[in-house]
Amino acid sequence: MSDSNRLDLNHMVLERIDRGFRENQESFISLRSDIEKIATEVTQLKLEIGLLRGNVDQVSATTAEARADVEKLEKKMAELEAKAKELELAVEVAKSATPRHLPERVAVIESSLSSVKKFGWFMVTAFAGLAIKALWDLMRVAG
Repeated sequence: MSDSNRLDLNHMVLERIDRGFRENQESFISLRSDIEKIATEVTQLKLEIGLLRGNVDQVSATTAEARADVEKLEKKMAELEAKAKELELAVEVAKSATPRHLPERVAVIESSLSSVKKFGWFMVTAFAGLAIKALWDLMRVAG
């Protein structure tokens, strides 16, 4: 083999090696770019997870407050129901008795019973409002 052929062969080998290195370098640059894009997306995902966690905590706190309010309303309603039963019994007793001022006494007791019932309806309405608000908050946060 002549020196000229060896030089041509060496030159060809060097060109192929150089081309291979350039292709590898381009692949690594492309790979590095892809890895940076993935890292950016992971960072964005972590931020979104943090926001969701904050929303969940807020809904949990609101739900806990609503539960406490509901428990208070339930206790008050139970008290009102007990008072209403007492007044109904008093009305029944008053109706069965025949004192002189029976109509006035019955009217006073019935008036008290009516006000207790009105307040009871107010409590039921408030309870329903709290339940609707809690549901609305859950839907708004989830949406």
